[in-house]
Amino acid sequence: MFDVSILFASLLNGITTGAVYALIALGLTLIYGVLHIINFALYGVYFLKEHAGIDPYLAFPVVVPAMFALGYGLQRGIINRASHGKDENILLVTLGLSIMLENLALLFFKSDTRTIETAYTLTTVTLG
Repeated sequence: MFDVSILFASLLNGITTGAVYALIALGLTLIYGVLHIINFALYGVYFLKEHAGIDPYLAFPVVVPAMFALGYGLQRGIINRASHGKDENILLVTLGLSIMLENLALLFFKSDTRTIETAYTLTTVTLG
């Protein structure tokens, strides 16, 4: 049976997922446009943040500085050293970092499906 609420929920879910992919693509474009670095590790950092399983709004003040520190450390410690050669070096190093970060997240958080339970999880918003 066709239900408009299911269609609306699916549409909203698709828009949200597309917005996340667009933000990752925007980050890749910005990094390449400014620094001329193809940074595949960006998704690995995002993957690490997402699998922590904490409320995104409450975690925002903690996660933003932590991800900044992680990105700064990766840039200073690894990516700058790899950028003193061919462009392929940066590509391979950041691809390796991405694989390492994803597997590190799998080691700590396992591959089980996780949900985030918040006070507003089951609330609905009525428009109109």
